[in-house]
Amino acid sequence: MKLTFEDWNRLARLYRIFDELDLPHSAIVALLEANTAAGLPYHGAAHGISVALRAHDFGAELGVSRFSAKTLVIAGLLHDADYVVGESETINLARAAAFARWHGGLHGDPAAELIYETEFPHHEPDTLLGAIIQDADLLQCQDRDRDRWLNALEQETGRPALADFPTASMLNTSPGRTYLALSR
Repeated sequence: MKLTFEDWNRLARLYRIFDELDLPHSAIVALLEANTAAGLPYHGAAHGISVALRAHDFGAELGVSRFSAKTLVIAGLLHDADYVVGESETINLARAAAFARWHGGLHGDPAAELIYETEFPHHEPDTLLGAIIQDADLLQCQDRDRDRWLNALEQETGRPALADFPTASMLNTSPGRTYLALSR
């Protein structure tokens, strides 16, 4: 697994969030050590860390409960755990949900259910948490180091990634749309 300086900064911030929420560090360790997808260029550990941070921030902006914040962070962190390139979305979601149930502690079960909201192409989310996790996942290619993520996605899929993905109409939350507007 190759983490950049920015990834290490994100990881340090994630540890602080875990401490603030009284979450066990074991989920982070599992993502880095037990996750078979950890080294993938796009669906690896760095992506999980980034999605967890965005999900936390969007949830905080929307005023979700402490329990929901914990669930969002665990789901964001583990939503692509054990991802297999070329496997169906259904299988990959089931693998990630099982990983979350095993490594997510007390929030593993609700996080596992929330992971299914990250299915792509996306459906209309049933809950606010579903809307948040979808936006947090979709916005990876609009991060500060977007060229890295666009290249990583192309490397995994063999197809060029769309630079204008996602569009504002694909997003569900005001924090997600604001994040997109500020990133362009």
